[in-house]
Amino acid sequence: MEHLSNVLATIAVTTVTGLFIYVWNSNSKIATLISQISKLSSIEEDLKIVSTLKTKVDILYGFWEKEVQSAIAIMHKPHPEAKELDDLLDKLKILMDKFSNQTLSDDELVRLTQLLEKIKDDNTALAGDRLAASRVLNYIEMRYKLMQLGV
Repeated sequence: MEHLSNVLATIAVTTVTGLFIYVWNSNSKIATLISQISKLSSIEEDLKIVSTLKTKVDILYGFWEKEVQSAIAIMHKPHPEAKELDDLLDKLKILMDKFSNQTLSDDELVRLTQLLEKIKDDNTALAGDRLAASRVLNYIEMRYKLMQLGV
């Protein structure tokens, strides 16, 4: 009988020890979960900030695109010698539409950039044309950088 008491005591101690370890691990997991849950409000705040920033960037980008479209309109000339530039600017304007599947070939992009650089650097050109060319060039450069980033 004494042997049975020792076995039962050992089983009881083992069970209590196992239960203690289980509770200890559970408390550790609960503490980890509580810690993670407390971070959720911080993450939620970060998401609100990112959403607000995205809205502001979208507004600025929309304004900037309108400025570039105005610059393209300034660059258009009724003269036959400006036809090449006008055609390339028309393609760029269509390309600015988010729903367009139009693209400029690499050669067209290089040529457009060359023509705009020439106008921008021409001291005899009208100041408005030089500024408009500069704005379109800045747009092309920024758009290219964004495309490299996958945006």
